[in-house]
Amino acid sequence: MEEDVKRCLEGQSELSPRVKEELLLTGIRKTTADRVASSFRTAPHSFIIMDVNMRNAERLHHKTGASYTAILVRASAQALRESPIVNATLKDGKIRVYDEINVGVAVSTERGLVVPIIRNADKKELTQTSSKLAELAEKARQGILSKEQLIGGTFTVTNLGMYDVDMFLPIINPPEAAILAAGRIVQKPVVVNEVVMAQPLMTLTLAYDHRIIDGAPAAVFLGKIRKILEEALDELADSVRS
Repeated sequence: MEEDVKRCLEGQSELSPRVKEELLLTGIRKTTADRVASSFRTAPHSFIIMDVNMRNAERLHHKTGASYTAILVRASAQALRESPIVNATLKDGKIRVYDEINVGVAVSTERGLVVPIIRNADKKELTQTSSKLAELAEKARQGILSKEQLIGGTFTVTNLGMYDVDMFLPIINPPEAAILAAGRIVQKPVVVNEVVMAQPLMTLTLAYDHRIIDGAPAAVFLGKIRKILEEALDELADSVRS
């Protein structure tokens, strides 16, 4: 009976935990919530995970002062030139491959998550990428990013290594086809020339839209990023060659 239902609901209310405060889902937080929910409903997410030896990247970091996120952006931009299908979107039943490589970087702020864009990231040297990233991150925290600094991304990098996160599965930033997630650098045992030694490893996760990218091309792309970080750092940092 109706009375029974009411008594049951009243009993549940009495047992519910007390609410400390209510936060309205507005502004950047609401925009982010709507976008990630739409992305996860629409794009079939698939994930590929690789460990990367960051020994040379660490040397580059100390030599140039560039952040690891900047190094990841630079490596991703170079890999995107060789894997154009990752630098794409799906619209009106057609896969559109972008001509520009504009890498967004996820930045946490008090108002929520924002993704400022480094335009033509493949044409910037590491020092330029690092300074631009620092500028955009500061503007993001101050809430003064312009519209053109937030729109037009073709690929996103997100790094939670500074929070001692080892690995995580990111949600694609729509309408992009993929996003790269980075964890912290951890010393782990690795076999080098048949000798076990400690090496600084970072776990990278590529989330990709399986409507646009198949598993093999996604694996090739992530492998290119790993190779750039491990072997081709001279190309990554033209301006600091000794």
